[in-house]
Amino acid sequence: MDYIIKGMIKKEDLGKLPDVLPVMVYAARDRRVLGSAPVNEDGSFEIKYKYKVSGREKKPIGAYLIIGPKLPGDQILKTKLERKFLSSKGFKRASPRYKYEFEEAIPISKKDKRIYAGTIMEFASGFTYMGYIRTCLPLIEDAGHPCPLGCVNPGTLSTSEHRAYVRISREDNIIGDDILVSDGSESEESLSGEFSVTEIIPGLWIFPLGYTALVEVYQKIGGITNTLYSGNHRFEHNYPQYICIDRDEVEIIEIPELEGLGVGNSFGFTRVSNIPIDYIDQSTGYADSSGATDSATHKVKDFAFFGELHLYANIGEELQVDDSTGDCKIQYIRVKYEHLVEDGTGGYITDAEGYIQTPFGNAREPREGEGDDLITETMGPLPLSETGGMIGVYRYANPYETAALDPDKEINDWVFKGLLMVIYPSSLPFNYGRYRLTVEAYGTDMEDVGIADADDNDFVEVFNLLIDNDISALTGDIKDIEGTGACGLLDHRGSPTSEFDITVDFDINNSHGNLRDFKLTACWGENCEKELECGEYPTYPGITPPKWDGESGIRTTKTCAWVECAYQFRLMAHRRVTNGFSDETEREVFTKHITIRSMNSYDPSCNM
Repeated sequence: MDYIIKGMIKKEDLGKLPDVLPVMVYAARDRRVLGSAPVNEDGSFEIKYKYKVSGREKKPIGAYLIIGPKLPGDQILKTKLERKFLSSKGFKRASPRYKYEFEEAIPISKKDKRIYAGTIMEFASGFTYMGYIRTCLPLIEDAGHPCPLGCVNPGTLSTSEHRAYVRISREDNIIGDDILVSDGSESEESLSGEFSVTEIIPGLWIFPLGYTALVEVYQKIGGITNTLYSGNHRFEHNYPQYICIDRDEVEIIEIPELEGLGVGNSFGFTRVSNIPIDYIDQSTGYADSSGATDSATHKVKDFAFFGELHLYANIGEELQVDDSTGDCKIQYIRVKYEHLVEDGTGGYITDAEGYIQTPFGNAREPREGEGDDLITETMGPLPLSETGGMIGVYRYANPYETAALDPDKEINDWVFKGLLMVIYPSSLPFNYGRYRLTVEAYGTDMEDVGIADADDNDFVEVFNLLIDNDISALTGDIKDIEGTGACGLLDHRGSPTSEFDITVDFDINNSHGNLRDFKLTACWGENCEKELECGEYPTYPGITPPKWDGESGIRTTKTCAWVECAYQFRLMAHRRVTNGFSDETEREVFTKHITIRSMNSYDPSCNM
C-alpha cells in the first residue's frame, strides 16, 4: 500500500539547526527506514513510501518520524534523535493510498537540537566527511548548456534509451552507485549531463583529510554495462565539491558495427567483449591488443580475462537465410567449455568440461504496440522439454535481422548485434586456468547445422583464453622497516627536519604470474606523497612476458626529511586482468604502521 506523510517543521526551530548537512524527515518502522524527504525552506515536507503486510492490506500501519541530517542508508536509526510516533489511526484513506497530515507545525525540542548538532559533529566532522559532487557530461548534441566549470556540451553521449550513469567509489567503499545523469529532459532548467550525490566519506577527525575517489561513467543497455569513462578525482574535505569531466576525456564505446556476413556456411566467435579473437594468443590464452589501431578495441598488453565476459559471433551468408522458410538456418546455440591443464610434456589435456548454463537476456528494439522502452528477451538456457533433453541450449540472436526489411514479420532488431552469450565467473568450474570454448549451432528442430571451416573469415568455432578470477593469488607483505622496535617506534638522532634513511623490506607476489603493478608509499596526516618503490608490467626489471610473478625480498631505501608523526606504509597492487571492456580497478592494499621520533626532541620523562 502507498503512504504519504505531510507536515511542517517550525521555521524558527529549523533556522537554529546547523546547515552543514541537509535537514531530512525520515519515516521508519521495523528497524528500517521506509522513506525520507528533504525539508523545504518554508519547513514543509512530504514523504512517500510503500509498505505491505500480508493479510492487512485494508488497514494502515503506524510508523515513526525522525528529524535529522541527511545520512546514508539506515544510519539515522543509529542516532539518539527523538522518534515521533504516528498512530495507525491517524492515517486516513485517500484512495489509492493512506495519508497522514499534521494539522500543526512540528516543534524541535532543545534536547533534539543539541543531539542534532552532536550528530553533525560525529558524522560530518568526527569520523566521516561529506562531499557533494557535481559534474556535467555532454549528453545532448548542441544542448547549449554550459557545465558548472565552463565546458560545453559539444557531442552526443547517450540517447533516451541508453542513459548514462555514474559510480563513485573510494577503495572498497561505494559512495554512490547507479546515479542517473540528467539528459536535460526533466525541465528546461535541468543541465544536460549534471548529476549529484551527497554522501558520507569515512575518515579520521584528527586530520581534516581530503580524499581521492574513482569516478566512473557507464551506460546500461539491456542489462549490459558499457564503461565510458574512469578516472580518479581529488576532493577536499570542504563542502561542496565540483568536478567537470571534459568531452575529450569520455571514451564513447559505440556498439560496434557488424563485421559483415561471412563466407559460405561458416559460424564462429569474433571477439570477447571489445577484444577481437585475433588478439588472443592461442598458445597462452593472454590478450595483447596493444597494437590495435581502431578505437573500438580495448587496448591491453598480456592480460588474462576476469569477471563478466561477452562473447560475440558472426555468421556466413549461406546460413543467414533458409530459402525454404525465410528464417535463419541457425536457431539455437550451445557453448562448450573445457578446462585445460598441462600434461607434463608441454601439452595440455582436458580435466573438466561441460556447457555454459547461466541465464542470459539480450535487448531488442520494441515492436509496434510495445511502447518505447527496450525489451529484454530471455535467450536461455531453455528447458530440457524444449530441447530434447540437451542442456545449455540458447536461442540465437541473428544480428542481421531488421524489422525494416520485413515489416509483416515479428523481427527482432537486436541492440547488441552479434552478442552470443554472457559468461559469468559462476559459469565455470574453476576460477583460474586455460579454457577452450567451442560453439555449436542447431536448426529449428534441434538438428546439428553443419558448420564449414571458418578459416576464410575473421571468426573461429574454437578458441582458448586464460581466465583469472582468483583474487587470492595476489599477496603482499611489508616484512620489516629497519630500525623499528617491537612497539613500532623508529627513533633517529637528527633534528625533526633533518634527512635520514628508512629501509623497507617487502614482498609482492601473484602466484599465477598476473601482476600488473605495485607501489609502496608512506602516508602521514593528510599526506601520502613519499613513494619508496614502484613497478609496472612489462618494464620492471626481471619480468619474463607474459608472466610476472612479482618479487620477494625487495629492499628499498628512501632518503628524505621524515617528519615526526605516525606513518602508514602502504603497499598497493593490481592484477593484470580485463573483462574486455575495462581493466580491474580494485586493488589489494597491505599496510604496516610505525611512529617516527627525533631523539633530540624526545623527553624521556614523558614516559615516567
